[in-house]
Amino acid sequence: MEQRLSTVQIRQSRLFVGEPIKQATFYHPNAKLLASERSIVNEEAHDIFEQIKVYLDEHLKDKICLDELCKRFKYDKFKLLRQFKQYTGLSPINYLIALRIETAKKLMLTDLSLVQIALESGFYDQSHFSNCFLKFVGLTPKGYRMSCLK
Repeated sequence: MEQRLSTVQIRQSRLFVGEPIKQATFYHPNAKLLASERSIVNEEAHDIFEQIKVYLDEHLKDKICLDELCKRFKYDKFKLLRQFKQYTGLSPINYLIALRIETAKKLMLTDLSLVQIALESGFYDQSHFSNCFLKFVGLTPKGYRMSCLK
């Protein structure tokens, strides 16, 4: 029986194998859009989205909701969702989770426990961390750590 991959796992696999990634399908939170792809979003929105990305990076451990982002950056909720996804390939919340996952991956190389890594990465408990990690990476945190240590 053939295993079906989720969209997130397909995007993640493209990141690691180096396939060219099409517009609005890249996964890595620090990836940059090509100039032709960036033209979809106007220059003013580009600046706001860069500010949002910096804000999310600086407030990685905080509980952030979409309404808070809209209020802080004075942007319409549905417009923010649609255009941020065009700009980054992810919704603002999934972008935040991806940043947290990347932080957790770096911490996996240390001797911290998985609970400590979950909390340091901004997740509220190990269960949420494990579920998100599995969804975004395709491996459990323990499996990922063991593969890194080999």
